[in-house]
Amino acid sequence: MNKSYKILALLSLLIFLIGCKNQQDIEDEIITSNDFKVAQEAYFNGDYQLSIKHYSSLIKDYPDLDWLYMNRGDAYSDNGDVDRAIKDYDFVINKNGKDKG
Repeated sequence: MNKSYKILALLSLLIFLIGCKNQQDIEDEIITSNDFKVAQEAYFNGDYQLSIKHYSSLIKDYPDLDWLYMNRGDAYSDNGDVDRAIKDYDFVINKNGKDKG
């Protein structure tokens, strides 16, 4: 690899790393978002449908965060929709393995 390709590769990597958010940044972004605030408030006020709607919106934007599925599963469960709750819980368990879920 000649020198110009090495420099180009390093610059590309640097740009990529600068643009990446770490897990904590993503979670901070979520918990300060309107969707999360509404989902939490709705859940604690017993408006499970509204909570589910906002957790679903967050899951659409952040599909790899297990705790969003767990929270939505809790809302489904408390709303009486056990089948959907189980699907969310199973998703997390199957994704992480039974010991981690």
